[in-house]
Amino acid sequence: VLALAIAVLLTGVVGFKLDPHIPLLFSSSIILLYGVWLRVPWKDMRDSIIKSISESIEAILIICLIGMTVGSWISSGTVPMVIYYGLKIFSPQFFLISVLVLCSIMSIMTGSSWTTIGTIGVAFMGIGMGLGIPAPIVAGAVVCGSFFGDTQSPMSDGCNFATAISGAGLYNGVRGMIISNVPALLISIVAYVFIGMNYSHVSADSASGIAETLAGLEGAFNLTPAVLLPAALLIFLIVIKFPAVPTMIAAAFAGTLCAVLFQ
Repeated sequence: VLALAIAVLLTGVVGFKLDPHIPLLFSSSIILLYGVWLRVPWKDMRDSIIKSISESIEAILIICLIGMTVGSWISSGTVPMVIYYGLKIFSPQFFLISVLVLCSIMSIMTGSSWTTIGTIGVAFMGIGMGLGIPAPIVAGAVVCGSFFGDTQSPMSDGCNFATAISGAGLYNGVRGMIISNVPALLISIVAYVFIGMNYSHVSADSASGIAETLAGLEGAFNLTPAVLLPAALLIFLIVIKFPAVPTMIAAAFAGTLCAVLFQ
């Protein structure tokens, strides 16, 4: 029965390229009909559905709030400011390994790969393009670092959800995932050290592109250090272990306030 439910889901999403909603409905219906055949009371099935949804709500809220945070941070100048300083500071040879390490740290602190990718990840993509490094390679470094923290961090919604469902306990789950996550991170670090050697020099075209990007950012945004306050607030709230949803709301509204005040 489980195989049939999965087959229906895969056929709809992968085979017919449908949005997941209808295939999920059909797949869930198969399980519900099996419950009816086993004479499981509807009340028990309904209670289980409600319990599962309630355990997912925080993760869903965080995903919604990430969009608010990213949009406000771009409008406020926070992400453009990171791009601006990054173009001035990073050397091409060590850029990729720096991206990997910084995204790992950020995702461990936030517990969210999407937050990391949508904030400093977007900034690093802009910096990498300015340095003349191909976008897919930069994206790979961003994703490697971001997903390390997302699976390893005790603040991660996925980590909390998985350990809650399995009953393993949060910190047992975190310790268990070190076995696979840390070797993967170390392999990625070695790989990006060697890849970075291919971009040890900035070409004349890249240098010209960097200058144009810097001038464009200066013209489009008021690049005062004050626009970094939303990022500082986010880090502070994470360090004091403030709950994830209010933290994301505060970061989004801080970005909106900076956009009004400085842009």
